[in-house]
Amino acid sequence: MVGSCPSSPPNIDIINPTHSLQAIQAKMTTLPQTTIRIKNIQTGRLLYDNADKGLISWEESTNTDGYWYITPMAEKIYKIKNRLSGNAIYFNTSQQKPITWKDSFNEDGKWEVVFLTAKTFKLRNVESPNIFLYDNPDKGLIGYHDNDHTDGIWTYLD
Repeated sequence: MVGSCPSSPPNIDIINPTHSLQAIQAKMTTLPQTTIRIKNIQTGRLLYDNADKGLISWEESTNTDGYWYITPMAEKIYKIKNRLSGNAIYFNTSQQKPITWKDSFNEDGKWEVVFLTAKTFKLRNVESPNIFLYDNPDKGLIGYHDNDHTDGIWTYLD
């Protein structure tokens, strides 16, 4: 599933990769947010908010269904917020629990969607551009650094 024009970079196609860029932009301006599930390509694990543990992980819990609101903030910049809990994904350098749903003084919870194909992307923290979202299954959580198990590439499920 590639974009309609192979010479152009992948478009901001979070809703449906068969739509044109103009249709996507029109939908993004009329919809306040889009709901998706986010899955790691390499591990196959979904992102969950485990609010009872105070972190974002790949384990389902009683207070989350794995659906996220993707709220456009600017071109390719999104806030990612859990549908049930309302908690957003933050990178917290000050708390030694880097990917959590708690804000910290140095991160605003905005993520840049860096598209690799029409449906696969990396998530880069806007305030710390060297920080990407990774699935670290050996630690049972979502982290900000790579390990042997993940390449940091995500896809979305409708």
